[in-house]
Amino acid sequence: SVQEWEAVLAVNLHAVIRGTQLAVKHFKSVKQPGTVINVASLGGLYPMAIAPVYAASKAGVVNFTRSLAHLHTNHIRVCAICPGYTTTDMVTKQSDSL
Repeated sequence: SVQEWEAVLAVNLHAVIRGTQLAVKHFKSVKQPGTVINVASLGGLYPMAIAPVYAASKAGVVNFTRSLAHLHTNHIRVCAICPGYTTTDMVTKQSDSL
């Protein structure tokens, strides 16, 4: 359903963007170096037929993170980790709704 897809995007992408923005703002305000580690997924690097919205959200995290490489000039690193696939209720429900 649309509500389920929106929940996936809210948790996996929108919250990561907001959290990263808050962290970068903090590092800049205290004039200290820092590192933000975002959690993406291998699903953000490879297509996932059973969970396309999940994969799209994680691809968004990967590309959002990569787009912040310029922050290194402020001594702020933004990195993403991409763990492998784990079956969860959220992924199962999403694949069932297609």
